[in-house]
Amino acid sequence: MLGTVIGIYVGFRKSQEDRDSGRFGQYEKDRQGVYRDLWDRVEQFNVRVKVERVEATELSAYLQSLNAFMLRSGIYLDDDDRRLVNQYVEAVYDFHKVVRDSGIQEAEVPLGQTQQIPLEVVKAYRTIGKAQEEALKLRSQVIGKVKRVLGGRPAIATRA
Repeated sequence: MLGTVIGIYVGFRKSQEDRDSGRFGQYEKDRQGVYRDLWDRVEQFNVRVKVERVEATELSAYLQSLNAFMLRSGIYLDDDDRRLVNQYVEAVYDFHKVVRDSGIQEAEVPLGQTQQIPLEVVKAYRTIGKAQEEALKLRSQVIGKVKRVLGGRPAIATRA
C-alpha cells in the first residue's frame, strides 16, 4: 500500500514537472522570437542610416516605435537590454551623422555602400574613430546578449 502511494505521488510530481517544463519551454521560444525580432529591427535601422540620410526627427520616430515594441515585449526583455538597445541605436545614428557631416569622401562612399570605412580614414579622423568605436562596442554587447538568448543560455546582465 505504501509503495502504491509513493508511486502515485512520484507520478503526480513528474506530471507537474513535465507540464511546468512545457510552459517554460514555450516561454523560452517566445523570448527567443522577441530577441530575434528586436535584432532584426535594430539592424534594419543600422543599414538604413548607412544608405540614406536620416534626420533627428526620423530617429525620434524610430526610437518611439522601437520602444513601443520593447514595452509590448516587456515580459521577455531584460531592462538592461532595453537601455543597451537604445544606446546602440543612438550610437549608430551618431556615428553615421559624424561621417556624413565630416564631408570626408573617403568615409562617406564606403558607408553609403554598406562597406567598412578604410582603417586609415578612421584613424586619421578622430571623431569618426571614436563614434565608430562606441557604436561597435554597443553592437557587440547587443549581439552577445541576443546570441545568449537564442542559444538558450541563462540571461547574463550586460551593462554599457
